[in-house]
Amino acid sequence: MLVFKTIILVIVIFTPKIIETNILYKTYEVGILGIPLCKKVATGFVVVYLSEKPHIQKEWKPIARTVIEYGRQFVLIRKVKSLKKRPSK
Repeated sequence: MLVFKTIILVIVIFTPKIIETNILYKTYEVGILGIPLCKKVATGFVVVYLSEKPHIQKEWKPIARTVIEYGRQFVLIRKVKSLKKRPSK
C-alpha cells in the first residue's frame, strides 16, 4: 500500500510539469546579430535588449540583455516559450 501511495504522489507532482513544458507551450529560438556603431562616439558601451514587444525603449523584463563595446560584433540568442503559434513580430 505504501508503494502505491508513493507512485501516486510521484505522478501528481511530476505530471503538471510535463504538461506545462511539453504540451501547452511551444519553444522558439530568437536572436540578433550585429555590430553597434556610432559616428559621434568612438569608444563606450551600449546596452542591447531583446524584447517580445515592439517599439518599447526601456523593457523592464526583457527576454535577453547584454552590454557590449561599440564596434565589436555580438550575438544574442534566447529560447522563448509561447502559447501562440509564433512570437510577436
